[in-house]
Amino acid sequence: MWVWIPRYSYAIGSEDGTNYYGKQGDYLESTPTLELPGEIDIKFVSTDTKDRGTAKYIVSDGITDNSWYTPDAFTFGDEELSGI
Repeated sequence: MWVWIPRYSYAIGSEDGTNYYGKQGDYLESTPTLELPGEIDIKFVSTDTKDRGTAKYIVSDGITDNSWYTPDAFTFGDEELSGI
């Protein structure tokens, strides 16, 4: 069986600015913890997008431009892959 993972960038929110376990959302009504993590933001991107932010942001401040990160798995040598 083959599985295709399309190219994406992600950002992880923090409710308290210290522990980045995601954020509260539709299925979690409490502060996220290591044992019960919250939502992580994902966006699908094209091969000409390679986000190099911190991947972290404080939920109350919102997502800033440098919050997104594209995993290195989508780069093979000098070639940017549309998926793996």
